[in-house]
Amino acid sequence: MGMQGSMQVNVDGARGYYGSPVAGTNLTASQQSTLGSDIDAAKQVALAIRQALTQARSSGVRAFRAADDAAFILPAGVSPAERDMIFNQVVGRPWAGSEMSLSDWAAAAQRIDQWVGRSQSMLPPGDGGGVQNVGGQWYVNGEAYSMAELFTATRVNTYNALDEMLSASLNTIAANSRLVNSLTDVLKAGRSLSGGWARGLIAENAYFQPGHLWDSGFVQADAVHWNTVKDLADSILGPGSVLANSISQDWNAGGTIGGDNWKTAMDQLSTIIDSKTADNQVAQQRMESVMTLRGNVLDGLGSMLKGQQNMNSNLSRNL
Repeated sequence: MGMQGSMQVNVDGARGYYGSPVAGTNLTASQQSTLGSDIDAAKQVALAIRQALTQARSSGVRAFRAADDAAFILPAGVSPAERDMIFNQVVGRPWAGSEMSLSDWAAAAQRIDQWVGRSQSMLPPGDGGGVQNVGGQWYVNGEAYSMAELFTATRVNTYNALDEMLSASLNTIAANSRLVNSLTDVLKAGRSLSGGWARGLIAENAYFQPGHLWDSGFVQADAVHWNTVKDLADSILGPGSVLANSISQDWNAGGTIGGDNWKTAMDQLSTIIDSKTADNQVAQQRMESVMTLRGNVLDGLGSMLKGQQNMNSNLSRNL
């Protein structure tokens, strides 16, 4: 399926299509004003052509010239410059040219309609622009697209966005799981003690490899830094928790705690673990929801493309 202009496959990202904001084609205020006048004039000319066609059919006339006042009346508000632009550039026949058959005039009115749709799509939505549809042909920012192209592009981009959300949820779940596993080891070790220094407990059981405490050359693969735990304590428990204070203080300056304070610190660590486990449950629910939406989008896209293929097959067979 050939995509035009800005609606092209995003080869750099290898997924989806380039986003194309429906904002017109960045015309200046003067250009917008001129184009708006031309659009209004073209609409009037298309209406005048259809009125002339009705009159010609009722009179039995089979062809007429644009410059023939008896057959075609140019709207009063259309300037000579606008008239010449419409006939020369859009219709493809000069105003003072030869006769055109009724079928040619009907085709000319359709070409004007298509030009109006394309031109209006070049304007910002607030100035009469935006997405336009003329006789089944769609126009976005001055470019023509079929319904299948627009449907495919929007659905693929939606699928891509859902895929990224799914990936983010999976990454969150994996990161939280690693964190919970590490902190569970810390909590298990802490529960076996009657006191200690929270920073050292975390360093020994979640950051450094066994037997290499405080050796930066031997950090665990899924290491959890004590400052990470302090930040979690501040955000989940609030500032000033026993656990955070024990981490932030040196071991000989208030960091070493025992008795009820140590039990409280371990309870607070358990609260952090429960919070991250709950976050995982939310992320899991979000992931399941995204997977359902993702499947629906894929089913809709497949049905659309299959219907398009069946229609083309039927047309080919009938022809």
